[in-house]
Amino acid sequence: MPAKALFKRKHRPSGLEFPSCSSCNNGTSAADSLVAFFSRIDPYSNLDENDWKVTDAIKYLQSAESGAPGVVRELLGDDRAEEALYQLPSGLLVPVVRTEAGPISQKLLAVWSLKLSMALFAEHVGKPLPLTGGAFGMWFLNAGLAQETAEGFLKILPIAATLSQGKKTSSGQFDYRYNSDGKSIVAALAHFHNNIHFFVLAFEDPEKYGFPKNGLSHGIFARPGELIDLMPPKTPLHVYRNPSGAFKP
Repeated sequence: MPAKALFKRKHRPSGLEFPSCSSCNNGTSAADSLVAFFSRIDPYSNLDENDWKVTDAIKYLQSAESGAPGVVRELLGDDRAEEALYQLPSGLLVPVVRTEAGPISQKLLAVWSLKLSMALFAEHVGKPLPLTGGAFGMWFLNAGLAQETAEGFLKILPIAATLSQGKKTSSGQFDYRYNSDGKSIVAALAHFHNNIHFFVLAFEDPEKYGFPKNGLSHGIFARPGELIDLMPPKTPLHVYRNPSGAFKP
């Protein structure tokens, strides 16, 4: 965790590798695919259809649709997506399609944030999150994490980390800042290609910190073993097309 799909050409350095039951691993794969899609949607890209991020984005969105039918329609249907102009740092305005995550996407992103929180607990506490423990996750798409919010998180997360394997690292693709007592709690802010961010917490004793009743807003809390129940229900698979034109992120 995170899956190879989150990395360019699936070239993933080692680290953060954990055993998992097949039902959880396979049953949440659509969440991996959707996060892989969002991680490729770069507001500063030149939107070249031959760019690896664009071609990957299309592939992983199709994969997410297979596991969670309806997500394409929810994001890119003509009644959801709208054409807009986006200003690059250079000041140049470029045409884009603007959309928001709907109910299916929100469920998938929430499940993925919980998977990440549990993985980081195992990594930095040294044991799996117990069934009596809890995980919390928040997600921010490429235009959603305000600088002030990020700085607030980073004040309590002093340790920088990334995946590394010899000279090969995931820096720039996947990095995170975290804090942990090494015994019972971990908190982290992670990003992928600067296009999607996750703030996560995992606790051995969530009630000690006011969870789930008095936890942070705009996020999701769950116990280990509940991820499958949080996945969007399967509906009949449909093929969608966008009559207004070719796909653009």
